[in-house]
Amino acid sequence: MSARIRRILAVAMREVRSAFVTPTAWIVLAIAGLVASIAFFGVDFQDARPAGLRTALLAAGWALLATAPALSMRVMSEELRLKTWETLFASPLSPVEIVLGKGIACAVLVGMSVVPVALLALPLEIYASPDYGEIACGLLGLVLAGCAAASIGIAVSTTTASQTVAFLGAFFLWLGLVAGSRLLVGVLPIDWAPVAASADPLRRLEGFTLGLFDSGGGAYFVAISGVGLAAATVSLERIRDRGSH
Repeated sequence: MSARIRRILAVAMREVRSAFVTPTAWIVLAIAGLVASIAFFGVDFQDARPAGLRTALLAAGWALLATAPALSMRVMSEELRLKTWETLFASPLSPVEIVLGKGIACAVLVGMSVVPVALLALPLEIYASPDYGEIACGLLGLVLAGCAAASIGIAVSTTTASQTVAFLGAFFLWLGLVAGSRLLVGVLPIDWAPVAASADPLRRLEGFTLGLFDSGGGAYFVAISGVGLAAATVSLERIRDRGSH
């Protein structure tokens, strides 16, 4: 294992451990499980309904509006507030390594937040014969969407020392992407409406919840994640440059 990979993983492990020291990660897990459970037992777990988690997964997708910013809001904001970013930049870590480490940590936390949703398959197994391929595809889509939303949050958190501002910034950016694409569908010419619709992350998630692995949807979420992490890297490099002068 190269020294760079070890440094990135060290940042990731530090971030995951610190997330569970505060109540934030536990609250996110509880919210994800509660929202998905209400949707599951209210809609999916009914007679004559397909044995799946479609509604629960979509509800968890909407919950990402709050849970993803909550997971990412402290990633750099806390460093800026406590002035520990100076220690980070004094270490051998580069801005790219810092962002990748924190991005991996957020991906791990997003994966953990999906576990309560996945556990809802247990009642289905007892009372029905669920399609685990469909469920796995839906969970994959939810993780990809969560990583994309968290990456936006990481970028926002590099611009402010306030966790509240970081949360609200990521929340409204993700909400703007969802609501803006849906509004554009109604005002653009019919030939352009599908393009606007394809920019909606929750519409992209819908295909995964049906058990349809959409390579375009996967590429869409990966692209958003890449843009978010790249923006965070650029922002950190500017902070480092300002601090060195």
